[in-house]
Amino acid sequence: MTDYRRANFPGGYYYFTVVTHDRRAIFADPLARECLHIAWDQTRRQMPRRGFSSVLANRLAWFSFCRKTDIPLS
Repeated sequence: MTDYRRANFPGGYYYFTVVTHDRRAIFADPLARECLHIAWDQTRRQMPRRGFSSVLANRLAWFSFCRKTDIPLS
């Protein structure tokens, strides 16, 4: 398994991009976007973070600010 190294800076900013398998446009489907919204909302209630996200047809992008008291993302 690859040994990934992740920076963990309390009070830092993080930017994630996740691309779908084979870059399939699964988020062009309204049902897929609704399921993603429900999952995102449930996760936000359990692990609140400041930030914003965007959903394109074949990827997700998320920019987040992590407070010093947040649980590490890595």
